[in-house]
Order: sequence, then structure tokens, then C-alpha cells
Amino acid sequence: RWWRFVSRSCWGNGIGVWGMWWSCLNSNCILNKVIIMNIYDDFFKGISPEDWEFFAADFLGARGCAIELPPARGADGGKDLIVSFRGKRYIVSCKHFACSGRSVTERDEASFLERTKQHKADGFIGFYSTLVSQALQDRLKGCEDNSFEYLIFDKNSISDYLPNMSCFILQKYGLPAPNNFYYMNV
Repeated sequence: RWWRFVSRSCWGNGIGVWGMWWSCLNSNCILNKVIIMNIYDDFFKGISPEDWEFFAADFLGARGCAIELPPARGADGGKDLIVSFRGKRYIVSCKHFACSGRSVTERDEASFLERTKQHKADGFIGFYSTLVSQALQDRLKGCEDNSFEYLIFDKNSISDYLPNMSCFILQKYGLPAPNNFYYMNV
């Protein structure tokens, strides 16, 4: 794996750099023919759509949310899970399009306001393995007021948090621990 050779001082916030050649001098990277990519793309692609919902629950739980209603199989009424945070209740919609790379659009989240009200929630959290489309982002922003809040976790914002998450959670979904150490609870 190429990222083993990249100094931690040369990448951060989940963004890795790969080039034909590179060197790190005094914590500064000199790069030639650079392609910037998210170093967690393979990790995201390795998670099944069902496990993506459980990863969302673990991720949000690690960020301080209380899981009121965890993911389940079958018809879910437009919510994948329900969480509470700082006295407010949120429905969470998980979309896992990492393999196709397509963004989450208005069509994918057609009735987020109705679903939020249906489940007696104060807000909406989108948990996406790709990016959100500008049209959906504009629609969410236009609906935001005192009675409706939203938060989007896309692949880049999720990647920002991964270096600080428990390795137990990350290993559960296939990300190796630093230096390939694996921990088991025996």
C-alpha cells in the first residue's frame, strides 16, 4: 500500500497525494505530476450498503450522538436511523454511492422535510460516501430555519474525522490499524 510510505507530515485531513515521484523535506512535500485523491476511497468502497448504515451509527455515536433507533432491514419509512444530539432529534439518511462515484441529488432525498416531520424530528443528517450535489445543498439551505436543521457528512468531512476515531470501529469495517496491528477483545 502506497500510503505506508507517505510521511504523516505530508498528508492530513484524509487527503493523500500520489505522484510519479515525491520527497518530503522539512515537513514540506515537493511533488511532480500530482493526482490528489481521498486516501479512504478504497475503505468506503469496501463497505457494503447495509454496513454503511451501521458505520453511520458508529460514526455518529463516536461524535457524541445518542442512537435512538438503529438501522434495520426492510422498509424504514425514509430514515435509516434516528439520533439525538444536544436535545434535538435527527433522522439520518445514508446514501452509499462510493462505487459509482455519483453525487447525492435532490431525487435521492426528495422528501427530507416530510420525513423529518413524519418521524417527529427537529432535523436531518445526510451521511454520504460521495459528495452532495449543489442543487440538494441549495434546497437544504433554503429549508433551514429555527424549526429545521440539517447537517451533511460527505466523504471529505467523514475523512476528516477518521484519523481520530477508535481503531476498533475502523477495523470493524475493514480499515487496518496503524502499522497493521490488529486488536482483538479476547
